[in-house]
Amino acid sequence: MIDLWNMDCTVRDLILWSAFTCEELEQVAQSLSCTLACGCGLPTTVGTMIAAHHATATPNRFSLRLQERLDDRASDAFLWLLSSPPEDVAEVARGALDDMPCELPTLLWVVARDGSHVLARARQILQWRLTMEGARQLAFGKVELIAV
Repeated sequence: MIDLWNMDCTVRDLILWSAFTCEELEQVAQSLSCTLACGCGLPTTVGTMIAAHHATATPNRFSLRLQERLDDRASDAFLWLLSSPPEDVAEVARGALDDMPCELPTLLWVVARDGSHVLARARQILQWRLTMEGARQLAFGKVELIAV
């Protein structure tokens, strides 16, 4: 299995920023007596996201805790993945969001965590889907832009 810090940073960021709020990331850091500050002078939300990006690039208490939380949330999805042929995983990745065995970020997490070559296409589709779903939500006013 691929660890969070060994994932491509684009996939890692998509998962982190769609699976956790900035407040949740800060709470995890605080529970470990850490801070998420990038020292970049950007607004708190953006600074937290940048700090989380850097903090999860290596194995440490913060990245391990986030990985544990993601794994816990995805326990049923891991079981589904183990029992599904790769072509079914790719088909689900292309299908309707309501037909997925779990939320889109969770599905990307389990497929990315698997890391096998046979799931590479499903991983690409899920990465694209999550990016596009986020863009659509922005375009149709379902989420607010982050002030920079």
